[in-house]
Amino acid sequence: MLIDNAPTTYYDTSMSTSSLKYQRAYRAKNRGKLNAQARAWRAAHHEKANASSRDYHRTPEGKAKAKEYRDKHRVQLAKYARAWRAANKDRVNTTRKARYLRLREEVLAAYGGKCICCGEKHHHFLSIDHKNGGGKKDRIARGFREGGRNWYKFLLTEHPGHVQILCHNCNMAKGHYGQCPHQAEKGKRP
Repeated sequence: MLIDNAPTTYYDTSMSTSSLKYQRAYRAKNRGKLNAQARAWRAAHHEKANASSRDYHRTPEGKAKAKEYRDKHRVQLAKYARAWRAANKDRVNTTRKARYLRLREEVLAAYGGKCICCGEKHHHFLSIDHKNGGGKKDRIARGFREGGRNWYKFLLTEHPGHVQILCHNCNMAKGHYGQCPHQAEKGKRP
């Protein structure tokens, strides 16, 4: 028997073969009408439909099926994703930037959230400093060409002790003059 108002059509397999044939024929003949009903149901019950879908995709069976689909349609999905990103560049860039800034703030918070030299707390003015210099060589040795998202993820997971937070002024002064003027006044080195 056909279940009305369901997001997809379900068949009762305990029915006779002739009834199943009738249902399949009815579905083929009224595909547009039934799809419209299903869309209307999903629109009216979107939270329930989304929760049901989410719950299914968290099960081992749902994960396996999703992986199978991705593997089978990898080329088409990649083509679709490229086209979508090209059509939605502003949205993609805004999302990437927001994700990057959230990650950066997590790293800054994990390392104290302020300059260890002068105490500056505004995150726009803070940077990651390698205590003994050689930041670029260190990143390349660890497989990171530049700073950025993957470098920040590494800093969060590994939390190496050879880096610290400095404001850009203190970091530049340390790089150019060997030490920050704040530390020269105090007689010590960051």
